[in-house]
Amino acid sequence: MVNLSSCPCLRVVVMYTVVLCFSTFITDVAAVRNVPHPVEPSLVECVHDHLAAEQEGEPLTYVSFGKAKVPSAETADSTLLTAPSDGIPLPVQHRIVEMQAVDSVSNPSASTWAPIRIAVFTPDLEDSTRYCTAVGQHRPDYYGNSIECTSAEDILTDRKKRVLMDYLLPEAVKAHASRLMVHPVAHDTTIVVKPMRGRYCGSFTVPDAHKTEGVADADFVVYAAAGPTSTPKSFIAWALTCQWFANEVRHPAVGVIYFNPRYLPETIDETLEEVALHGGDAFGSSDRLRRSAAHELLHALGFTYRVFKARGVFATVPSLRGKTNVPVLNGTAVRAAAKAHYGLSDSDLFYGLELEDEGAAGTTLSHWKRRSAKDELMAAVLNVARYSRLSIAAMEDLGFYKGNYENIEHLAYGYDSGIVMFNEKCVMEGKSNVPSVFCGTSSSSVRACTTDRLQVGHCHLTYFSSPLPSNEQYFANSPKMGGALPYMDYCPVIQGLGNAACNSGSLKVIPGSVISSSSRCFDTSNLIVRANYVTVNAICAQVHCDNKTRTYEVLVSGATSWLYCGSGGHGRTVFPANSGGNDFVSGGKIACPRYEEVCYANPDAFDGKSAASTTLTTTTTTTTTPMNNGTHRLAVCVWTVAGVLLALFATTANL
Repeated sequence: MVNLSSCPCLRVVVMYTVVLCFSTFITDVAAVRNVPHPVEPSLVECVHDHLAAEQEGEPLTYVSFGKAKVPSAETADSTLLTAPSDGIPLPVQHRIVEMQAVDSVSNPSASTWAPIRIAVFTPDLEDSTRYCTAVGQHRPDYYGNSIECTSAEDILTDRKKRVLMDYLLPEAVKAHASRLMVHPVAHDTTIVVKPMRGRYCGSFTVPDAHKTEGVADADFVVYAAAGPTSTPKSFIAWALTCQWFANEVRHPAVGVIYFNPRYLPETIDETLEEVALHGGDAFGSSDRLRRSAAHELLHALGFTYRVFKARGVFATVPSLRGKTNVPVLNGTAVRAAAKAHYGLSDSDLFYGLELEDEGAAGTTLSHWKRRSAKDELMAAVLNVARYSRLSIAAMEDLGFYKGNYENIEHLAYGYDSGIVMFNEKCVMEGKSNVPSVFCGTSSSSVRACTTDRLQVGHCHLTYFSSPLPSNEQYFANSPKMGGALPYMDYCPVIQGLGNAACNSGSLKVIPGSVISSSSRCFDTSNLIVRANYVTVNAICAQVHCDNKTRTYEVLVSGATSWLYCGSGGHGRTVFPANSGGNDFVSGGKIACPRYEEVCYANPDAFDGKSAASTTLTTTTTTTTTPMNNGTHRLAVCVWTVAGVLLALFATTANL
């Protein structure tokens, strides 16, 4: 037997090996604890309902109809104006028009449906006394006040104005014109706008001609503005209905939309072609602004509590999941859309699609419940904001719109989740009832994909200062623990980690990934990174899509060939070890989500199959759970020490 006490040098070797191994083990645990916590992108909430409630105090104003004095073609600028060079003024009363041709309906009648014609006018953007051009000026905030321009961010530069007038507003109009149809106002008839009332609607400039001759070739008239605000970063935009058609209950005719200049960029990071062909670029900041504009404009078109109530599609459910008086929309079209999206059966007890009942007055009742439709266009907090069949159906149920469902945007959140999504708690005793949407304690330390597949994240649970409502307590013996996202009834979901975005993340945080503009997140099973034998539960992989066949391929780290996912979904998987690379141990696989989840709003995925740059090689940094990494390191330590002792024994015994 080896006597270490009689051999100091050997004792030092053994002790050094043990210390080194356990130091590595401790470092692994520390690395996990130091992984950036999940964070939600800056929380910008919609303030619509707060403003609408105040505007409601004003008497309802109804437009009248006039007779067009000239052929409608005179006002039909059916193509968007190209942006002039900075400093060149726009024509007075410039009209931003929808992309559709105004003569699409030659003889409109009561039975005719045609894409809605939204006429946007911008007199307040063409008058420099109505917005900030320098710090220190006093300008209208369109809340009925005149306030100081306190920051350079308040200034509506020529470039910001061009982005607003040539991109955001026209694209918002087009989003609705391609999805909503109306019985059009006759071509020889104008909408005569009445004097605007209230401190919100009354703050916008209406050209005199609109009050006398009226606006031709329009089914809805909007006035746009951008000015300083006393709460600089609290919202991107807001919109309201100001006047109504007299012949129908709560049929919107005239609205206003305001933009916060602090959120307006001087350039855009997506092209009109990308928007038209691929739905935009989900990683771009312009995408979020464009969808915010569409969100607010839909409020003005009627997606608001008071219109829902007046049209008879709003209801309250006495009791649901332990909550009382739950607000829902229960119109025929919404029920059909929810059935199709969530995979409900005819026998399911479905009361209607929930409206938001949490938060401040600005968010409640005029948005989808975030728990049910987090990534939808009309959620109170914008994420990827997909214009899905749900919002189209809500507008159709109002009675004066007809939906064009051919142009719906795919919504992954909640898809095919079943009636349990609505009638059961999201989590029970720490186990998710809807694993594709919610998560529980069993997965709180395991990496997974966010529902938009733009990031790798994990189940973010937090402790609150006081016990949660009893119906929103999901964890045994932990009444203060719940999900961290607002407006979710404390239901936990996968939240993206810091530095874990698929287009810009760090391989130290998401090992085994390919970081590129066309990458998306894929859930994995039994996938082990060969460099350090770390198990990863989610990775980012590069995507290449074919719009004709609606199929796609993925390129994983270290691969020399693409893996074919087809149209994805239906349990389809591929094996990274079969890609010709050597970055993964054989046996692991990745799940192929549906085509729409990884190809929509991913324009670079339709370019050639050029591999991402040096990001294809995985680093050796370990960032998964202590159980995975720590156990592996400890086993290595034990075997190392055993090897040293065996060598010492062999040497001493002269073997």
